[in-house]
Parts: sequence; structure tokens; C-alpha cells
Amino acid sequence: MKAVLFVGMQGSGKSSFFRERFYATHVRINRDMLKTAHREREFIETCLRTQQPFVVDEVNARREERSEYIDHRGTRFPKGTEDPAFRPVCCER
Repeated sequence: MKAVLFVGMQGSGKSSFFRERFYATHVRINRDMLKTAHREREFIETCLRTQQPFVVDEVNARREERSEYIDHRGTRFPKGTEDPAFRPVCCER
């Protein structure tokens, strides 16, 4: 299973990058669409339980915000992984 955590300010291209790179293979999880943190956690739980690849599409600018996902049930996103293709998308905006 693959889990991806996007980090970037509003308007930096995270959602566009999702559509270009992950739309066909991953579920997009976004608190704005799900409305509550509880629904978001439930959605992540379901993805983890069913081995469904997912992308968390949030600002996640602060370490505390990211740790909410990284520490989720002991699941760790690989540290230091970054898709270099995303950097030019962010820099263009």
C-alpha cells in the first residue's frame, strides 16, 4: 500500500498534482471535502485496513499538523521521500 502526504501552501498545486499523478491509482483524502477530522480519520482507517493507496491533500505546513498523519496507528510515511516533479509545479505558482 502506498500513502502520500502532500505539504504545501494553498494554491501551490497540490490538488492539480494529485489529478496529474495519482488520480487513477489513489484515493484523495481532504478534510475540506470530508468536513470533520473524525471523518478524515475514519477514511484513513478504511484505506489502511483495505490496503487502498491514498493521498492526504492538506496544507500540513506545521510539523504538528503532519505528525497527526505520520503517527496514525503507528503507520509511518517514508521519511525524506519527495517527488522532485512536484517542486517545479509549486515554484511556478
